[in-house]
Amino acid sequence: MIPRSTSGRAGSPPACTPARHPPDTRATAERLVSSFDKWAARTDGLVSAASLREARTVAATAIELGAIELAPSHRDNSPRN
Repeated sequence: MIPRSTSGRAGSPPACTPARHPPDTRATAERLVSSFDKWAARTDGLVSAASLREARTVAATAIELGAIELAPSHRDNSPRN
C-alpha cells in the first residue's frame, strides 16, 4: 500500500514537511557566482559596472543566508497554493 500524504496524493511527502538544500549548497552557489563572473566579463560594456556590482552584492547576500527550508510544491504554482 502506498502511504498517503496530508495533501491526499499518493506517494508525495506531507504538505507541511520542509525540505532542505543539500549540504553542498554553498559550494554550488560559489560555482554559480564564478560562472556569473565569467559571463559578466564578456558583457563588453553592455551592462553597467553598477549593475554588475549590484548583482554580485545580491548573490553574496544570498550565499550568506545558508540553507533555506523549502515547502514541496510539486511544480504547482497556482494561486490555491
